[in-house]
Amino acid sequence: AGGDQLGDTPEIMSVDDDGVNQMVIQNMLEPRGYKVTICMDGFQALKRLRLPLTDVNGEINESDFDDEDEDEDEDDEDGESREWQLPSLILLDNMMPGITGLEVARQIRKRYSPIQ
Repeated sequence: AGGDQLGDTPEIMSVDDDGVNQMVIQNMLEPRGYKVTICMDGFQALKRLRLPLTDVNGEINESDFDDEDEDEDEDDEDGESREWQLPSLILLDNMMPGITGLEVARQIRKRYSPIQ
């Protein structure tokens, strides 16, 4: 999982359509040294996790994603380039418009094992 290497700041992805919940999560975790990545819906989370949304037939819905700004590397707080990694933990709200947290979890499990 991301953030498990020595010296890395553990990243927690929070997926919730409620801004107040996001603020509470951020205010609780960032002072404790976690990097919090905010996603306001399941589609944004899947895009950030580099996962295409597949329908019940396993068909990939490419219209949900534009890869224009997706890079293999991201800049950290110091402006240094680092390789993209999965977050250490993903917090999912279940009741969201568009796609539920349960469906986001299913999409993640289709691509990543529980130990990744």
